[in-house]
Amino acid sequence: MNRPINTKELKELVLDVICPSGIWQLSQDIELLLNRHLKKLPSGDVTDQEARFPTTKQGIHVYLDKFFTRHYFQLQNSLIDYFVSDDFLEKVLNGRLTILDIRCGPAVFSIAATEMLNSLISIMTETGLLSHRKKVELTYVLNDISPICLGTAKQMLNDYFEIGRNMHSIIPKVILGIDRGFPLNLKQLGRIAQNYGSFDIISLAYVIIPLVEQSNISGVADNIFLLENLCSESGRVTILVCKFIENIIRRLGRIVKVPVRQMEYTQRVYSSENTNETFTYLYYESVYKPRVKFYAKRLYDSLPNQAVAFAEITSAA
Repeated sequence: MNRPINTKELKELVLDVICPSGIWQLSQDIELLLNRHLKKLPSGDVTDQEARFPTTKQGIHVYLDKFFTRHYFQLQNSLIDYFVSDDFLEKVLNGRLTILDIRCGPAVFSIAATEMLNSLISIMTETGLLSHRKKVELTYVLNDISPICLGTAKQMLNDYFEIGRNMHSIIPKVILGIDRGFPLNLKQLGRIAQNYGSFDIISLAYVIIPLVEQSNISGVADNIFLLENLCSESGRVTILVCKFIENIIRRLGRIVKVPVRQMEYTQRVYSSENTNETFTYLYYESVYKPRVKFYAKRLYDSLPNQAVAFAEITSAA
């Protein structure tokens, strides 16, 4: 780097690209990616549950049309401060980043994070903060119990890098897919963290309700504690929920002892169901650094001596 980084200035430069005039918008590449998959997927009426947690091609189509951009912008809105922080910039300088996307759906979190990283690197390069030769290798761990979601996630990530041919600074080193649901896959995630390094960003976006339905809030909190042990010390755990379950996320925040914030943002509307040009949404977030690893021994002692059966993990790299 040729000069010190001014975090506030860097954030403003990134927002000028991805959120001009305070309105979150898709880049041409992401809009092309979204439209490509909407065109090739069959449309049809589905239940609200199927739209939010798709198990069919029609469900994926509705999710992409109705929820993709909303969740995409919320994730970027919640991660922007981390992306311009010293913690994250150190990872960029080191040239490696690992993302764990729990209940990934069509890889909305992974794509949103990568696109914002691309904007960040471009700006840092243009302003002389990074060398033009700088490369960042990304490892993606995609997790979903729905085969259609996992397949679509891999395809959308591959298509994203095909469309963004000018993304010479970002290299998708590994794309792993895991079809065993969280938290039953904790051993497997632990082995992956040992093999590929701790996760720098862990996404639990819009998964709290199904997790609570599987057990209870205390059980979810225990599993989040365990998951934290797989996060790098300067990484972030990211939890997002819709505005309608404020009571649940605040109860979870009190148990896990992490801050919960109400967030508001305005985005350009891309859904065919909405005729408004822009819309303002509310949601809740908890984005925090992992704490002291009290649970690490308990987790790693439970891991098998032999490697995880990689037949359960498919690579799309």
